[in-house]
Amino acid sequence: MELQQLKYFMALCDRGSFTRAADHCAITQPALTRAIKKLEEELGGTLFERDASGTQLSRFGRSVRPFLEQTLRAAEAARIKARSFLRSDSNQLRLGVAPALPPAMLMRPLSEIRRRIAEFGLELTQSDVATILQQLEEGDLEVAIIPSGSRLPDRVHQWPLYEEYACLAVPEHHALASLPEVPLAALDGEIWIERVDNPLSCAFLEHCAEQGVQLMVRHRATGDDQVQHLVSAGFGCAVTSSHTPIVAGVAIRPILGFEERHQIVLAAVAGRQFNRVSEVFVRMARARDWSNA
Repeated sequence: MELQQLKYFMALCDRGSFTRAADHCAITQPALTRAIKKLEEELGGTLFERDASGTQLSRFGRSVRPFLEQTLRAAEAARIKARSFLRSDSNQLRLGVAPALPPAMLMRPLSEIRRRIAEFGLELTQSDVATILQQLEEGDLEVAIIPSGSRLPDRVHQWPLYEEYACLAVPEHHALASLPEVPLAALDGEIWIERVDNPLSCAFLEHCAEQGVQLMVRHRATGDDQVQHLVSAGFGCAVTSSHTPIVAGVAIRPILGFEERHQIVLAAVAGRQFNRVSEVFVRMARARDWSNA
């Protein structure tokens, strides 16, 4: 069954004449007759009957008309939706971001795209790396910013952006805040806030356990911003990313004895064609000096 056949069927229903329906559809009457006959063969019954007053729907035709009409409406709606999607999709950036990336770092490149492209639209998704990679492969996201330590599928290409390392976040009146650098051993016995969504934080806790430094993990939170606000309120100390904006009331210090660094990368499916906005964002991201962002 073809959509064109359904259009011819509805035209014949509305006009009650093969001649008028053919004129409306801009085809010859024999062509219209053949299309209706083929539709009747596919459905297995006679759709129209002719009498002195013109062409009328048969009983069978009346029974199937609602379904054929609904199918045609659904097809037309899908066509309109597809055209609308393709028009808007050319100016849409669907970007996935792992929790490790501070949102403030994205504002300048995104604002630059908005300045360049008047109808720029943004879909920003923050989720765990596994979910982001799945959405990237399925086409729900076009590009993503994630830690390079993640196991990337073979078809996902990556470009390095910057390196992040762990810093100690302590309340500004804490004794450790007076030190220019904090030795790992000085953290033994400190009340700790674990950031559960950052590989750097997990690696730090494992390193402390290996070195015999006992941290009293009493609180857990997601996101550097939440963790730093807990630190500011005096809940304890925590590890924060070197690129995270500092919350008022928090002192940030380097940690001696923990040198691990994680690379943050831009990821996209290899060979997939970018739309206009995504291509601009990828070029800007690769050329940008993220280390000073």
